[in-house]
Amino acid sequence: MDMILFLILITICFVDIKSKIIPDIFVLFVLIILCTITDEIIVSLKVLFITLFILNILYFALKIIYGKVMLGYGDVKLLSVISIDPRIDIFELILTSFLLSSIYVFVLFLIKKRISPEKEIPFAPFIVIAYYICLWEKYF
Repeated sequence: MDMILFLILITICFVDIKSKIIPDIFVLFVLIILCTITDEIIVSLKVLFITLFILNILYFALKIIYGKVMLGYGDVKLLSVISIDPRIDIFELILTSFLLSSIYVFVLFLIKKRISPEKEIPFAPFIVIAYYICLWEKYF
């Protein structure tokens, strides 16, 4: 199951990089696979809804503060679904993904010396990399 999950997450990364969207069907596949991994479905679904609620607040707060969408809703759904994996800590995942994206933007800024505020950077690759960093940290 982990290999199928890996392939789906890599596909999500490439689709997000190319089209800047995360199709719901891929998120649904991730949800189904992670539900098979966990032993306690009810607890996992509670975590899913709590995380979805918190990330929705973050999504709309960023939209109100900056006047535009700063975090795609597909990213919110992907983070929420990944939160049901009992092997990772969702807050660690969110912090790691934001740290990775910040490093990327900083390096991009050093190379180009100017970054257009209108340029959209896909966030799914950072979520997936952070997911595997968090998994790696737990097992090694």
